[in-house]
Amino acid sequence: RARPWWRVAAAAVLAAAAAAPALADRDDAERPGAPAATERRAATFGSGSDLFAAGSGVRVDAAVAGDVVAAGGSVEVGAPVGGDAVVLGGTVRVDDRVGHSLYAAGGQVTVNGRVGRSARLAGGQVELARGARVDGNVSVAGGRVLLAGDVGGDVQASGGSVRLDGAIGGDVVVSAGTLELGPQTRIAGRLRHVGGDVQRHVDAQVAGGIDRLSVDAPPREPPRARTGGWVWTVGLLVLAAVLAAALPALAARLADALAGRPGASVALGFAVLAGVPVAAVVALVSIVGIPLGLLGLALYPPLLLLGYVGAGMGLGLALMRPRTGPAGAGRRMLAAVLGVLAISLLARLPWVGGFVVLLALVAGIGALLLPRRAPAAASPSPAAA
Repeated sequence: RARPWWRVAAAAVLAAAAAAPALADRDDAERPGAPAATERRAATFGSGSDLFAAGSGVRVDAAVAGDVVAAGGSVEVGAPVGGDAVVLGGTVRVDDRVGHSLYAAGGQVTVNGRVGRSARLAGGQVELARGARVDGNVSVAGGRVLLAGDVGGDVQASGGSVRLDGAIGGDVVVSAGTLELGPQTRIAGRLRHVGGDVQRHVDAQVAGGIDRLSVDAPPREPPRARTGGWVWTVGLLVLAAVLAAALPALAARLADALAGRPGASVALGFAVLAGVPVAAVVALVSIVGIPLGLLGLALYPPLLLLGYVGAGMGLGLALMRPRTGPAGAGRRMLAAVLGVLAISLLARLPWVGGFVVLLALVAGIGALLLPRRAPAAASPSPAAA
């Protein structure tokens, strides 16, 4: 079912924009004993047969004939979706049928229903549960991946640990530190694995056999490129030190956000990172919004730079904050430099460096933009009462 690109782009921007503030105050929204309307804050709106929803807690509990785009602290799809489902949240559950393709990302992603076409899944923990089925192909990436449901097509999986324990109708390519084949594994095609050892149950079946693929070492950078990279890193360290010394309030805010509300910071940063370029392009296409589009594109690179440096500052200050009293300028500068240096070193690791950079960007941008909590009002003392 063809759909104009601008309509999909606008849907993504609107969902991200609506989700950001709700995710920022989700701790207040989901307090125990709150009424249902407060416990699950969600803004929903439709466009034809499609549904767009965002909030601290989102549940789709009525059938949707078209597409669903949902973002929130927790997202549950508990009713049939006729088209595609695009869901993003800290916790994501898909318990009913998705007629077309499923795109899901979150800290924990669980699929219990049936997907009519393909599934693209990413998260810290990703599970295709027993009884679930994807009729097409599956692409999945996560720290821990469990595919216990059935897949009609091919599977591409990447993660720290991957467990297969269902029927797969095509070929399988896995890149993982640990690969486990459970007793219910039935692979009709060939299994290709890059990584550690394969733990195979005696009842697991792989019709096409198993290939162990070698991991080629990443190409070494030329000396000039390495020198330029370290010069860039030194520049980031200097910038972090200057900002930490000159803006103590900003440094404290970054540390508070990353230490106290890391999930909200990452969610807000992801929404801004993905939404700003799309919003700028939509504005440029609309002609009337060309100035806003150009302004957004011009501010985007500085935002990325500040987000990366801010993540290092916040990380260092959160770990080196004194127990009593505010940190002095020297301590702030040292903490900021060490935090940025740690992220820069991790970013140079093969295979995981790109993920470290992405996480630093979204966490830093979110911490920069996350509204600061108002201090709780002090309760009156008995004497004052």
